[in-house]
Amino acid sequence: LVRVGLVPEPLGPRARRAMELFSLIVAALFVGYMLWSVSRFVYESWKFKEVAQGLIKVPIWIPQLSFLAGVVIFLVAIVDDFIFVLRDEKPSYRVAEDQRRASGDFSESV
Repeated sequence: LVRVGLVPEPLGPRARRAMELFSLIVAALFVGYMLWSVSRFVYESWKFKEVAQGLIKVPIWIPQLSFLAGVVIFLVAIVDDFIFVLRDEKPSYRVAEDQRRASGDFSESV
């Protein structure tokens, strides 16, 4: 894996905050588009009454709802981190990284 954290680490606090805000905005836009696309996909499966192939004829929109729920949760998490960065607080990914380093786990930093 490419260590993405190497890019913002040497930056100053203002530049790092600007980079994090930009990254979170871009991520929110991509995931927002993904949410729109997935919701249309699930709606069309419901509208056309698609069913799963196999012995049990399950409407396919029912298992697709879990995918839609996951995308919604992902978007909420990104917006939550964006709000944290706007308030000059540590977002969840930096808190998790600090906890890993404090416990002596440097496996992600190698």
